[in-house]
Amino acid sequence: MSKKKTVKNGLHTRALFDAKMRFLLLGTLAGLVIGGIVIFIATDVNHPQVNKQPSQYHPATFVVAGKFLCGCQECQLELVRCKCGNSAGGTHELDYISMKLAEGLSEPDVVREVYKKFGSIKNAYRFLLED
Repeated sequence: MSKKKTVKNGLHTRALFDAKMRFLLLGTLAGLVIGGIVIFIATDVNHPQVNKQPSQYHPATFVVAGKFLCGCQECQLELVRCKCGNSAGGTHELDYISMKLAEGLSEPDVVREVYKKFGSIKNAYRFLLED
């Protein structure tokens, strides 16, 4: 009789071990999924993606944009690399630069206009603001 009890206890112990391992595995998996979702949401909120493609802008737009940082003051990216949709950020600045160039303003004039509206010119290009 004791032999049957040992086998029964051994099976019970194994089943309990399997249940604990499944619980641990599911808990770890759930934690990873939730953590991934939180990270995805946090990065997506700070840098919303905009559907504009760089090819939609004239190359001169990027020449001017290369002199600025993003005006949103949050992402700290160079304007040519930023895609944030903040009202004082990446895509709005690129649109503004593109519009001013289309109006026929010279590159130095566009730099001054962008600085007046958004700020965030790189220190190396501050000399362009002097008259």
